[in-house]
Amino acid sequence: PTARTPRAAMRARDARLAPLAALAALAFVAPSLAITREQVGIVDWHAESLGAATQVLAPPSARRQLFVATEQRAVACLELKTGDVSWRHVLDEADGVDALAWAGGALVSLSGGGRMLRAWAPADGALLWESQVFSGDEAGEDPRRGAVGLLALAADADRDGEPDIAVLAAGGVSVHSAVDGEIIWSADVAAKMRADDARPAVLLQPLAVAGGSDALTVAAVAGVDKASGTASSVEFMRFDLQLGDQESDVSARLPTPIALAGELVVAGKGAAVAAVGADGAKMVVAAVQGKAAKASAYAISDVAALPSASTLAVLAPLGTDAPAGALALELRDARSGARAGGAVLSVSATAAPAKLLAVPAGAAPSAAMAHAKSNRVLGILADASASDVTRLTVFDFADGSEVATADVEGRGSAEHGGAELAALSVYQRKDQTLGYRCVLRSADHSLALLQQGTTVWSREEALGDITSARFVQLPIADDGEGEAVRSLADTWKLQWLTMKTSLR
Repeated sequence: PTARTPRAAMRARDARLAPLAALAALAFVAPSLAITREQVGIVDWHAESLGAATQVLAPPSARRQLFVATEQRAVACLELKTGDVSWRHVLDEADGVDALAWAGGALVSLSGGGRMLRAWAPADGALLWESQVFSGDEAGEDPRRGAVGLLALAADADRDGEPDIAVLAAGGVSVHSAVDGEIIWSADVAAKMRADDARPAVLLQPLAVAGGSDALTVAAVAGVDKASGTASSVEFMRFDLQLGDQESDVSARLPTPIALAGELVVAGKGAAVAAVGADGAKMVVAAVQGKAAKASAYAISDVAALPSASTLAVLAPLGTDAPAGALALELRDARSGARAGGAVLSVSATAAPAKLLAVPAGAAPSAAMAHAKSNRVLGILADASASDVTRLTVFDFADGSEVATADVEGRGSAEHGGAELAALSVYQRKDQTLGYRCVLRSADHSLALLQQGTTVWSREEALGDITSARFVQLPIADDGEGEAVRSLADTWKLQWLTMKTSLR
């Protein structure tokens, strides 16, 4: 054979490998993997999450918008028809969202444990104004000053043409202008109350007040037993809405103690306040009757069956549009927190609760919505207890009667878990009849719009809970029979490396 120099041998080897190298290079050509110089540093994709919604507002005056507050400190606006984020603000770590309200044609948020009150422009999320409600650390140091509340008032305190806003924070109450956030008046309720251990808990504005003047009432729990963690009395302090003058201070002893860890809840139209008894078996209802306060206790089992000894009863408000005395009773599993049933009730301190609507396990009722054209106060019950369907029932708060129903196929507990939060939106169809939309937050934190038996859009907000991320090389997929399944690019890459190794 003819002898070859090392350089000639190398050229011969490269000639043999050239076709294979070209074929291997072609195997890796893919438009999705290639970038140009101009694309360096550009974001390939962006996922904008909001997190688990804690409150959803669909104001009738903002028909195309939906406003949400989330556990991840986001205040955001969604396009109602598409679910796209119109704007959002993620507040600082110590500035979690406490509550949302609609006042003065703007979205109002209270955050930071009641410290910051802000108004946002609905169209673009611009900050219209902000007001610091209190300063210092009194809210964290004094157990009497921990409750936080936000109330869009039905009356105009400063006579500027817009109903105003009341805030409960750091043991005090303040009334703010909805136009610019300025404080109209404020009072240190914790220091003023008759009981030394009184803990201001909630704000309420009863529509009918003795004497005919507009008033704002703060309800507090008192008679605190620190050893058992219970309270044995309730106190009501009423203020003149325009001037902030204290008008009355009355209290009542509760028939059974209530747990301090539980919440005092305002029934519709400020007709009463209610709480679950410390024994978990009774509901305590208190209200101002004339010049005195009255409190009564009723067995929860009279209005809803407790499925097991581990079931917890929780009361929840139904919004400012709810009729007098209306509130929600939720039954939850003590271990998982899942909804185990409940009811929509009408309560008072003088009569046993009336059940307007039974709420099955895995279902959630919405806050009430006053619909001016039909002269009705409506709500919607989202029942996701079935595995593959969610039933929507629009009902009248006057008597719990059914107005409309719809089944949404393909969305149920199997994929998303039970219903956790629902909001109703009413619109007028072209034929002048009413249509109904339901914004639903499910147990898996997804947020969806359901309308006319279909899921219009759905946002998988569980990704909003992510706190850290790591990029990893996933293992090669298995075809189910123990054989590795490789892509064409992976196959050529492996053959090329094997060939290079064998030719060294």
